[in-house]
Amino acid sequence: MAEESNQQLYVLSVLSALLLPPTFITGLFGMNVKGLSFAEDPRGILFVLGLEPPVGSGDLRYHPRPRHPTSTRLELRRTAWAMI
Repeated sequence: MAEESNQQLYVLSVLSALLLPPTFITGLFGMNVKGLSFAEDPRGILFVLGLEPPVGSGDLRYHPRPRHPTSTRLELRRTAWAMI
């Protein structure tokens, strides 16, 4: 049962990784920008793309990964690699 569950999660992870770039691109170009700052500026897309990395890294710093209460980070990493 656990092996089957691991296999299904692996397939879902691969599919998620494959679909992430097209989802990002369609979300970026599908934004409704009417009335927003830089909407009429030809460099507006560069502003949005330049703003994303700092906002994303700030989000990762503000919401760090939860740690397992009884395991160290190295043990969790070894476990994750063992499942692959």
